[in-house]
Amino acid sequence: MKVDPSGLSGFELVRRDHQIVNELFDLYKQSVSIDEKQLIVYNIIRELSMHSCAEETSWYLKLEGKLGDKGKQYFDESVKEHQQLKEDLELLNTEKITDPKAESKFETVMKEVLEHVKFEETSVIPDMEASMTKEELAEMREQFVKAKSMATTRPHPNAGTPVSSIAAHATALIDKSADLVRFGVEKSKAYAAEPSAK
Repeated sequence: MKVDPSGLSGFELVRRDHQIVNELFDLYKQSVSIDEKQLIVYNIIRELSMHSCAEETSWYLKLEGKLGDKGKQYFDESVKEHQQLKEDLELLNTEKITDPKAESKFETVMKEVLEHVKFEETSVIPDMEASMTKEELAEMREQFVKAKSMATTRPHPNAGTPVSSIAAHATALIDKSADLVRFGVEKSKAYAAEPSAK
């Protein structure tokens, strides 16, 4: 999805992340190369890890304050789904897609991801957007971008959900070093080119 992220609002950036994962999954389904499929799985693990970490350390923390009991329900459901996702991604992160169990697990994970995305985009995000002022939305964008720039790039289910921003930042440094091996220098640099918080 070729979109200039600099003009997008915070929740548009959230939706953009969802779309990127969806498009990667489409590429996975179209690919006939095992090596390419494996790389796509690693990319999806990275995208989902960064995205979920950024959500947890930015706007998820505002759900109850902005939406009351309904926000608390959204928060509880979202945190539960994120924790399960981290546990599932951790297994995929250590297995090869050539393992039939891993491939089946990956497809199950993607089904769960798409259901979670639908929940966020049809319920949680619209309610949050409607409850926030322009100033709050601008602040949320800045916090989301900053959180994503310091987010973990691998799943860490034992770190808890929501993960603390301090733990995420410390772990992210280790993850990004490991990414140099997995993706190479150029690919890792491309991931660093996230939209500015300004």
